[in-house]
Amino acid sequence: MDVIATTQERRVIVRFWLGLGCLLLAMVAQASEVYQGKVGRMPVVMTLDTSSNGTVSGRYFYRKYRKDIPLSGKWEGKTLQLSELWDNSEPEKIAMILERSGNGLQGTWVGKKPISVILKVVDSCAIDIQDPVLFSWRKRDLYELMRLEGLSLKPDKRESFQGYSLQWLQEPQSKITYFRITSGYLLSSLVNSIMCWQSVSGARSPVIFSV
Repeated sequence: MDVIATTQERRVIVRFWLGLGCLLLAMVAQASEVYQGKVGRMPVVMTLDTSSNGTVSGRYFYRKYRKDIPLSGKWEGKTLQLSELWDNSEPEKIAMILERSGNGLQGTWVGKKPISVILKVVDSCAIDIQDPVLFSWRKRDLYELMRLEGLSLKPDKRESFQGYSLQWLQEPQSKITYFRITSGYLLSSLVNSIMCWQSVSGARSPVIFSV
């Protein structure tokens, strides 16, 4: 039985429609540098955007958990200092100190005990994509593709929103949450392979269209 969306879920859906409008106009997302490698022994994936003045914003996730960790920082000469943005009420603390090394980055994760960080630029052509819905993400958003590929989703509740039928799904460990538009969207065949995302309970929430 369908249920009515909660206030939080309505906000997610409204932001999604606004984002979709921008996406259909642009159709191509701005490219970022995407890396994969290890922090200590833990495999990670990271994306970074660098502005003209050297400031950097980005995200990374541990492959084991797939949960986004926001990053900000700045290049100071040949050194990049990155902070993890867990809580805006807390002063930013340097989390990583990196330098360019070949086609990647190398340095140290700063903690009670320094841990080595080794990252290499991702070759998008080398990624084996099993889910056809994600094919177009190889160029559109490589980082998000790597975070979503291979997730095991479990159906959650169904609900209705302004004439649309939605099926919510969640990946239990990372808490990544999706909603799938199952009916009511006239252009579903056009956007069947387009995925957008909004924030839900601390995770980014991709939206999958199905006919």
